[in-house]
Order: sequence, then structure tokens, then C-alpha cells
Amino acid sequence: MRTVAISLSLLASFALAAQVPEPSGKGAEAEARAAAAAEARTRTIARMLVQVEGRHRAQVADLERIVRLCEESRHDVELRLAIHARHAEDEDYRARMRAFEVDLGAVLYARFRAAMDVGPGSEPALRAIPAEPPPPPEPLPHEIEEQDAAKRAREEEGGG
Repeated sequence: MRTVAISLSLLASFALAAQVPEPSGKGAEAEARAAAAAEARTRTIARMLVQVEGRHRAQVADLERIVRLCEESRHDVELRLAIHARHAEDEDYRARMRAFEVDLGAVLYARFRAAMDVGPGSEPALRAIPAEPPPPPEPLPHEIEEQDAAKRAREEEGGG
């Protein structure tokens, strides 16, 4: 089982990208307060998201352990109860994650999910690293001859 040890500052930094633009002009103070409130709300939701994820992972690990023990000891009633509890936990978890996605928005939620799936200690890739462009193709033989002829013509004009 992987633990959820995501830096809240990393998660909250994602929220900064989704905030309103810099306040300017009339009502700048009110805009700054609104932006600070939105950032605080996003940080709170990020903390809740991490807590729900950690609880879910711990619960699933416990239920999997119980299922394995029940299978080994052939306790059918307890096995069915543990499997039922696992399905109920999964449904509850999916419902909570859908609610977080609605609260945060699809893009910001996807960035949070990526950060949690990558695990602690590594920055998630926020954009793909572009590949180096391919080298230009080699000129064809007739193109080389044309280039050589043009070069000789320039030399003759300049030298003659």
C-alpha cells in the first residue's frame, strides 16, 4: 500500500494557476479578497481530497487483508461481508471523487489526481516534453548539382 504524503503546498500551487488574474484598477482590494478566499477554499478542498484518498487506501488495504484471510480459512460468510464492504467503500470513494471534481473543476481535479498518483517526492508532469525536431532530409543528387551550379555562377560573376 502506498501512503498519501502529498505536499499540500504542491497541491495548492495548482490552485494558483486556476485563480483569477491579477487585480487591477477599480475594486482591486475586493478582487484581491475574492482571490484570497478562492485560494483558501481550494487549499481546504485539497486537504480534504488528500484525507479522503488516505482513508480510502487504508480501508482498501484492510479489507483486502480480511478477504485474503477469509479465503485462506474458508469463512464464506465473513468473505461475502468483506467483499460487500469493499464494494461499498469503492462506491463511496467514487461518489466523493465525483464531488471533488465538481467542486474543483475537471482540469484542476485532473492535476490533483496526477499528483496523488505519482506519489510523494516527485513533481507531476504538467505538460509533455516536446521531442526534438527531426533533422532535415539529405538533398537529392540533382539538388546538389543545382546548388553547385548556382555557387559556380556566383563565383564567376564576382571573379570575372
